[in-house]
Amino acid sequence: MKIPCELKKGDFIDTLKLYEIRGLIGSGGFGAVYLVYSLKTERHYAYKTLLPNLAQDHKILERFRKEANIWVDMGLHPNLVQVFGATMQMDRFYICMEYIEPDTKGLNSLDGYLRKGPIEFTQCLKWAIQFCYGMEYAYSKGIQCHRDIKPSNIMIDRMNVKVSDFGIARILDEKKDLRPFADENLSHNLNSAQTVVGTVFGTPLYMSPEQFVDATSCDQRSDIYSFGIVLYQMRSQGSLPFAPAAQADANRKEYWASIFKLHRDSPPPRINSRIWTVINRCLAKSPHDRYQTFQELRSDLEQCLKKETDECIPKPQSIKEDLNLKGRNLQALGRHVEAIECFNRELQFNPNNSAAWYNKGKSYQSLGEFEQAVNCFYQAAENIQYLSWGLEANAKLLTEMKRYEEAIACYEKMLCTKRPNTHVSESLTFSWLFSKGNILNVLGRYPKAINSYAAALSIDLEYVEAENVLLCWLNKAHTELKAGLHEDATTSFKKFLSLAEPNFTEKFLKNIVEAKRHIQLL
Repeated sequence: MKIPCELKKGDFIDTLKLYEIRGLIGSGGFGAVYLVYSLKTERHYAYKTLLPNLAQDHKILERFRKEANIWVDMGLHPNLVQVFGATMQMDRFYICMEYIEPDTKGLNSLDGYLRKGPIEFTQCLKWAIQFCYGMEYAYSKGIQCHRDIKPSNIMIDRMNVKVSDFGIARILDEKKDLRPFADENLSHNLNSAQTVVGTVFGTPLYMSPEQFVDATSCDQRSDIYSFGIVLYQMRSQGSLPFAPAAQADANRKEYWASIFKLHRDSPPPRINSRIWTVINRCLAKSPHDRYQTFQELRSDLEQCLKKETDECIPKPQSIKEDLNLKGRNLQALGRHVEAIECFNRELQFNPNNSAAWYNKGKSYQSLGEFEQAVNCFYQAAENIQYLSWGLEANAKLLTEMKRYEEAIACYEKMLCTKRPNTHVSESLTFSWLFSKGNILNVLGRYPKAINSYAAALSIDLEYVEAENVLLCWLNKAHTELKAGLHEDATTSFKKFLSLAEPNFTEKFLKNIVEAKRHIQLL
């Protein structure tokens, strides 16, 4: 499968090169989901992001953020795909989700199992019951309607169901949307000839009749209809109850209209199944005639399983809420007050949780409460694992607060701390030496500033951003000028020019002109 946009296998999505793209899981009209490997945790994740041509559209980006909010607010459940975070990396917004690894047959979704062959009856019942549990939990957390129930959104992890993609569950709050599937020619009220101008959003082959009319008014009975189609497929070797024959000369509107007509007017073709009455009730044309809740549907499915095997599927045990993770997610979404509440709750149970102290500090910093932030970062730095994180955050913040001596002390302590010799370590060391040099420069301590710049430029620069290297040479040259070291300044300016002119002429044009002028004068 070709990876869309500029992201491709082998790319890193972050500047520290900790998260590497290993492939494309799937893509659609709005976004793509990538398989990403974390060098930090040594695990694979599914990273969802907007396509680049849409990422700058504020309306679409806000919808994407709303999707992240949905996942964060829902929390954790064994029958829902877990979300680990919402984050901005290199000017792109990502939702980091659990990656469901395929089994030995390469299967990790109900769609894959349906394509592979018939699903054994008791397995069908067990998966259906687990699905109901997942949906019941989602509704208990405020979801009105999923609106896109289909086999590809039902993941199978070690033979357990995990519901995925709540992307359009709560974002349809406007009458005019981005993908109108219906117009006044096919959006007819089901009970009269009145035209309803509404919004349709979903996958037409799985949508309830009312979803074609107005997706914003749907509730869980619409999801029950969609799941009825999934149940139908599970008992009919993948066949759909409502699938019009595609016509080569039909346009998209005509094709959708034909699907809508089937959902609205045609009864589902009867299949020989022990749960036909359950399926048929799910597929009732009127929402009032369907199961009213997934709990009600689950009860009938459980009776069928009990009768078949005398088994029962126990209610899934709740997963302990990770308060630090939830706080980070809220933080990434700009909900800093709520995030701080999560970190405080975590610190009540574990006062030495450095990650919680650090994240709490970041939220205070975002709220402009700098003193609180500084105190939190120092608390985080008490743990050796978070020493660099806490001190670096404080060094930057203290510099912004013009508390230069404290900032220098933070950089010196970090530079004295022994770390593994990795590309991340080298990149960080360069950053700290460069920043320390800049502060010393501001304080007029030119010889020490020059030494700091020189130390930064003496390390392995392979993993340091080229622009930062250029700035370091440029700052070193200007500092040498201030110190009266004209020969050294000439050498530094020439080194800057040798690096800048081949690749960064336009971006550093003013600096290039200035460097040439200084060389001529010197």
